[in-house]
Amino acid sequence: WKAAQSYYWPKNDGSSLTFFAWSNGTATLNPAVGQCSNTTGVQFPDYDITTAENKNKDMMVAKIAPDQTENTTPGTYGASEGVPTLFYHVLSSLEIKAKVDKTYPDVTFKVKDITLLDHSVKGSYTQGIDAGVGVYPTAGTWTQASPVVTDNLPVYTHAGFPLTTSEQVLDTDYRILLPHAFGANEKMQITYDIITNYTGTPVTETVTFSQELSGIFGASWEAGKKYTLTIILGMDEILWDPAVEEWELPSGDWVI
Repeated sequence: WKAAQSYYWPKNDGSSLTFFAWSNGTATLNPAVGQCSNTTGVQFPDYDITTAENKNKDMMVAKIAPDQTENTTPGTYGASEGVPTLFYHVLSSLEIKAKVDKTYPDVTFKVKDITLLDHSVKGSYTQGIDAGVGVYPTAGTWTQASPVVTDNLPVYTHAGFPLTTSEQVLDTDYRILLPHAFGANEKMQITYDIITNYTGTPVTETVTFSQELSGIFGASWEAGKKYTLTIILGMDEILWDPAVEEWELPSGDWVI
């Protein structure tokens, strides 16, 4: 691969080039979104995952290629020679699946809504430079906006389709998320219908349940990780515990 504009290696002995690269999965990346320097590496200041240009965009940053003097032969990562450019995902990803734990006669489950409540959506990324080496990147860090910017993210909204005992992937409205430590109020909320039909007349019960994200995924979203959540719905069947109390045996005397 090469750029539309041709560039050439310097001929002077001892000259070298250091390369930085990033991508958010679109050919129309606004240069203002990203910055880079030989002291901080690649940066994305005030990155908001909810804006139209950023929503569900898989932002990636390449490992810095320092002190290059020629095309690498053979290709380090691909089939062709060139500057080694290995991209890393720097955001987090979420996939949600749903199923029922078993088949319930005359009962249907439908997931209607899944929302991330009070979710952090804005932060700044810095690739960083390892001072011990001088040009190689650290793992990169995200810092949340101060004060923290939150939003309720509709992860899944649907009229609902019947769930089975097989896992079904839910098409998510938000699947690319900001790496950060979860706050105390960050929760996942699910709303689903239980439709029973014992007599030929369907009866719908709508259930809403929420859980702290820290209780599901741990302390945080981490950069470069894709999280899979499987929601398993079920019901507690009404059972009977029958017993018969023994006859009481009162007695008396009748003297005639």
